[in-house]
Amino acid sequence: MNVSADFPALKIIGSPGEMAGFIYGLKYPSLLILLQGNGEKNHSWLADVNRAFASRPEIAEGEADLPLLLPDVSLTEKIALSILHWMGRLYSAAGVPVYENGRKVMEEPDESLVMIAVTTLSFLHKESLNIFSWLLEIFNLAAAEKDYQLFLDELAKIKKRLSPAACMLKNTERFLKESLRRRIPAVSLAGDIYQYGYGSRSRLLESTFTDSTTSIGVHFARSKTSASCFLRMAGIPVPEQRIVRNIRDAEIAAEEIGFPVVVKPADLDGGIGVAAGLDSIEEVRTAFTAAFRESSNIVLEKHFEGHDFRLVVFQDELIFAVERVPGGVTGDGRSTVRQLVDQINSDPNRGDGERTLLKMLDLDEEALLLLGKKRMDAESVPPAGEFVKLRRTANIATGGSPLIASDRIHPDNAVLAVRAARLFRLDLAGIDLLITDISRSWFEIGCVICEVNAQPGLGGITSSHLY
Repeated sequence: MNVSADFPALKIIGSPGEMAGFIYGLKYPSLLILLQGNGEKNHSWLADVNRAFASRPEIAEGEADLPLLLPDVSLTEKIALSILHWMGRLYSAAGVPVYENGRKVMEEPDESLVMIAVTTLSFLHKESLNIFSWLLEIFNLAAAEKDYQLFLDELAKIKKRLSPAACMLKNTERFLKESLRRRIPAVSLAGDIYQYGYGSRSRLLESTFTDSTTSIGVHFARSKTSASCFLRMAGIPVPEQRIVRNIRDAEIAAEEIGFPVVVKPADLDGGIGVAAGLDSIEEVRTAFTAAFRESSNIVLEKHFEGHDFRLVVFQDELIFAVERVPGGVTGDGRSTVRQLVDQINSDPNRGDGERTLLKMLDLDEEALLLLGKKRMDAESVPPAGEFVKLRRTANIATGGSPLIASDRIHPDNAVLAVRAARLFRLDLAGIDLLITDISRSWFEIGCVICEVNAQPGLGGITSSHLY
């Protein structure tokens, strides 16, 4: 007789307890759940259901890791630990900032009862219990040799239900992981606002906004026109800039300033709608149309030919510098552009997901246009060592790559970045600097600051130490 056909392999006893504080050594709020097994010893089905979860794309790109189940623990515990494992993977896939799986906290000598603590967030107890119950149902169906595929197919919906609890900003996720590593308590207050630590020494962060960031500085920095005027007033080099309200304005401004030029929204971050290195009226028209789809506030400015650097300033000190290399390929004398792009995209850090560190590089219209300017196409073979740009802007979100530059920055350039951050009264800022050689003084070779970021993305590959 199959016992699990009449009684579930595992069921919840009583009402789960919501623990707002941290217990049993956990670093998160938790749900205390008492589970009762049915005494069944056969667990041949357990590996199958775990493999079914591991193969789901909603859980992870590629094959997810399986739960570690020791052979000498009870079936009740194995099921419970499997469910905790997949809850953790669901949290991770949905971007929920819970980076510690729950654990067993008590088991009866006869192994029929086990109590577990399910990690969650202070406002997520109810949803976590619903998801735990859904997972439990799948495991019970598998134990009873019944079809659980319809339940498993709800993974995408379950993941979407967790989205309100996800970190909206990558910086927040990285700060939370580092606070966990350093055993600094982090408490969710609202959205991406977290309190780190307790009492008088605690700090509030919303991504890289701190409790000392000034609202006036943020206001100025977020307006590219205001920021440019403010920097120019202080004698800090900026590109010549014009507000353009329509295509005709953009054409006139480009002719007056002189090619090449840049077109970009005045009120958006992250490289959205930015087109650089435009050297014809037709390109300006196309760029203005694309930028206007993103924002009605458009500026046109003189293009400065140089390398793109993000200089991170914290409390009047330059703490990090990174060069942002535009998406492109470096020739080896043998491979075509298409093959070189495929090689770059094979980097495991690259992907199309929201949480990948680097983005895939596509041979799209922009890439083919830039290739055409060099009288090349996707099947051309660049000479060894030659870098071929496939993106106009050095943006990581469009396939660019970061290179650490902290050890080669000239002191004058570091002072300039600190001056810019101090001008905006920002305790933490990302200064975007264009210069031909970061190791030489801007007094000697010139430069421009094209943007001041009041809430800078700090990155993940080259700058994990900043968190």
